[in-house]
Amino acid sequence: MNIEQLNKLISKGESHQIEFKKSTGQLKPAFESLCAFLNEAGGTILIGVTDKGKIAGQQVNDKTQQEIAREISKIEPKTSLNVHYIDVDENKQVIVIKCSAGKHIPYTYDGRSYERNQSTTERMSQHRYEQLIIRRGQLNHKWDSYAENDLTIKDLDQEEIRRTIAASHGEPKARASSP
Repeated sequence: MNIEQLNKLISKGESHQIEFKKSTGQLKPAFESLCAFLNEAGGTILIGVTDKGKIAGQQVNDKTQQEIAREISKIEPKTSLNVHYIDVDENKQVIVIKCSAGKHIPYTYDGRSYERNQSTTERMSQHRYEQLIIRRGQLNHKWDSYAENDLTIKDLDQEEIRRTIAASHGEPKARASSP
């Protein structure tokens, strides 16, 4: 991302998928929003931009990068985030942290789960969190997602396959030959 792309993004204002934070002094709420983005459609955090959309910049040094890495480590399950530093002044940058929608929702930050409500971030209710855990279990633990290395094509029940095809689409036009 370059300064032109940054300005274009800022011009959109804060939204369901964009959050501004003036400095790394607001890392905790920034990562709460990032957690909410992971639990929904993804999004972008801009650190060094005021709530009004003015670029303030942020001095970034090794300590700053370590603080960001420490906050990233508080997100579970582990995920990959894109962190970029855009030069906006001689010694200031805007920190851009982007994420896509998470694949293993619900995500938590520092032990809590978050979601977006318009352009604000809220703690996720226990009920909603439990619903997402159940859904994740159903999606990640389907029987057909597991490999069985000791089976071959000969182990398939041809009669069961024919019955299933007949029940779903009508009688098959060609019969499978027996091995």
